[in-house]
Amino acid sequence: LDWNNHMLRRLEEDGTVSRVCGAGIPGDSEGDPLLTQLNHPSAVDFDPQGRVYMAAWHNHMVKVYDPTGASPTVYTIAGSVQGNSGDGGAATAAKYNLLPGILRLPTGHPWGAGDILTTDAANQCVRIIRVGTAPVTATNVAGVDVTTGTVERFWGTGVQGHGGDAGPASAATLGFSKAQNA
Repeated sequence: LDWNNHMLRRLEEDGTVSRVCGAGIPGDSEGDPLLTQLNHPSAVDFDPQGRVYMAAWHNHMVKVYDPTGASPTVYTIAGSVQGNSGDGGAATAAKYNLLPGILRLPTGHPWGAGDILTTDAANQCVRIIRVGTAPVTATNVAGVDVTTGTVERFWGTGVQGHGGDAGPASAATLGFSKAQNA
C-alpha cells in the first residue's frame, strides 16, 4: 500500500515496483484500476482467485481490485457514505466511519470461511461482511451490482472503552481500534 499516494503497488519478483490500482490522487471512483481514485487505502487481504480486498480509510469503504474478468476492475462491496448504520442489511448500504483494517477469513474458519472482518474505527467496533457464507447481490454506491454480503456488528458495543474481557465479543468496548488487520 502506498497510503499517502492513494494507490496499491506491487513489488515484482525482479525487484521493480508496479502500480496495481489508484490514480495517485485522493478521491472515490471505480472501474479502470489505474484511473480509480482511492482515499488512503489502509489494509489489504486476498482471496484464492487473486482478488485484492482493500480497506479505504477516508472512503469509509471496502474496495476490491478484481483481475478475474476480461479486464481488471475496481469496485466497492461495502460502505456508502461516512456514518454508523446498516447492520443486518447489504454491506453496500452500510455506513462506516474510518476503515483501517480488513481480514478475509480463510477456508474452514469457524467464524465464516470467506467472510470479511472490517475495523470500523470511529464507530468503536469490528463488523463482519458475510460475503463467503451468505453472499447477496446488491447495488453499490456507484450504481454497480456486486456480490457482497450482509453486514453485522461482530465485536464491540460502539462505545469507546476497554471493558468486556471474558464476555461475549458483542458486549466488549473498544478504544478506536487502529489495527491494520481486523
